[in-house]
Amino acid sequence: MKKLLWLAAVLLAVPFISAMGTMPEATVTETIPNPAKNIEAVFLDQMGVATECSHISIEGKVYLDGTRGKGAYVLPLENVDRVTFYLKEGVLTARVSMKHSGEKISLTVNPDRRAFGKTRWGTFQIKLGDLKSITITGSSRASSFSPSGPSGRVNDGNS
Repeated sequence: MKKLLWLAAVLLAVPFISAMGTMPEATVTETIPNPAKNIEAVFLDQMGVATECSHISIEGKVYLDGTRGKGAYVLPLENVDRVTFYLKEGVLTARVSMKHSGEKISLTVNPDRRAFGKTRWGTFQIKLGDLKSITITGSSRASSFSPSGPSGRVNDGNS
């Protein structure tokens, strides 16, 4: 009887122990958030690939949030001209240039947060920690996606 109980316990434990060794893969979704405002931008990743997008958001929001000292900041993307990212010792700093004043502010941001957008080919998403910069190229209140959309030009380093 003890052997039977021991065998049953081992058989029940095997699936749980086996699952502990698997690593989750990065999630890529076909659908992305549809923000209330259509903001267009060019994302430049760490490999130098530029991707033009419309309907951009960061985790579905049309603002960049981060900290500076002990304070929390929320910067609407429609007021931003450019964001340049610097990763040092695991800390991601976003150097933000404001559109109208040209003023700059540095924020500490979460490198795992994802930016989303639409290209003429489909959806786009990237972690903030994988970006060199975001350049805002335009914005409007309309949120409908036009098939002509942004030019969809991608710099893959071969052109």
